[in-house]
Order: sequence, then C-alpha cells, then structure tokens
Amino acid sequence: MKGKKGVSPLIATVLVIGFTIVLAALVMQWGGGLFKGVQEDTAETSDFKIACSTKLVNLDVMAEKVVDNVTVTLDNKNDFSDLSGIQIRLYNEAGKALGAPVKDEGDIPPFEVGEVTLPFAAGAKEVGVFPIVKVKGKDKVCENEFKSGIDGA
Repeated sequence: MKGKKGVSPLIATVLVIGFTIVLAALVMQWGGGLFKGVQEDTAETSDFKIACSTKLVNLDVMAEKVVDNVTVTLDNKNDFSDLSGIQIRLYNEAGKALGAPVKDEGDIPPFEVGEVTLPFAAGAKEVGVFPIVKVKGKDKVCENEFKSGIDGA
C-alpha cells in the first residue's frame, strides 16, 4: 500500500465544485417552488381583500318584514361582476345574532337589484349581509358586513 497515491488535488477540487453546483441547483429548485406557492397564495388573498374592501362600497341593503318573512333587497351599484352570493344574518335589538347565517348563492350582476326572502326570527331588528365574491374561481365570504334595520319589525 505504500506506493499508491490518492486522488490528485485538481480532481478533488473539480469534484467538490461539481457536488456544490448540484446541491445548489437542488436547493434553488425546491426554494423556487416554495416561493412560487407563497406568492400565488399572497396574490389570491390580496385580490380577495381588494374585492371586498374597495369594489363593493356601493352595495345598498334594505330589509322589510312581510308577514312571517324578511325580504332583503340588495342594490349592487358597483361595476363588479364577481359578486356570486351573500350570507345573511339576523340580529336582535342588542346586536346578538339570531340563529345561523343563511347563504344565498344567486348572482347579483352590476347595477342590478336582487331579493332574498328568509323566515323572520322573533326579536329580529336588524339584518347583516356578508358578500360572497369569486376570486380566481373560488367563492369566499367577505369579512365586511353591510347592515340595515328591518322595516316593520
């Protein structure tokens, strides 16, 4: 074994540089996919927040008690076509929600009026509407609520 030599320093250096390049390429591939996923999620969330906070500012809500029902009228005075539905919640005089929210998936096109009728809950004095908007093909419920008193309640 005395006469054998190891790998020359030049070949060893080339091998170390080659392994480093391969390892760097793998890390960049993994990191690039991770970054792209985070970027897409952030863009979708941003589009959703913009749609809810700026594109639905002129949504008028009116509510009226008719016999044992509440008719909620929505006037979409916005030039926003991705309003794909609403969630409606009834509130008592103290502002406490009465029952579970009622979901209506009917579109309300820009500059049109839509109506939803739901059963009247005893003690209901106010109605709250949460718009549902379509962002990149997915329906999401906005956090901002449009409230109106119930006429005749």
